[in-house]
Amino acid sequence: MLARHLVYKEKIGVNHSSEVAIKIPARDGGKELADGRMWKAMAGDMLVMLVKRGGRIFALVETCSHLGGPFSEGEFDGESVKCPWHGSRFAVEATSFAQPCFETRVRAGQIEVRARR
Repeated sequence: MLARHLVYKEKIGVNHSSEVAIKIPARDGGKELADGRMWKAMAGDMLVMLVKRGGRIFALVETCSHLGGPFSEGEFDGESVKCPWHGSRFAVEATSFAQPCFETRVRAGQIEVRARR
């Protein structure tokens, strides 16, 4: 009963992120974000890690889903980000249950981030 109330009435645990794109200042249209450099930013009330590869910008939740390590302080090898606390790697392009990834685009001087569909 309580679980039903929390999910259906209060919308707790329901993913609303696909409904709206979150805008992040793009720092000169994303050009200032150099290839391979990781950057921490706020997307609404969520911390995200951005990284640029080959002209595309990728976004992950900033904290590792295993231990909460800050990805922006880890290593990027061109395909994945290594958690600085325990060494697990997370692909920036894969949709992953273990580590949420987002779609991104640069539009009107903003980086827009939304949940992948």
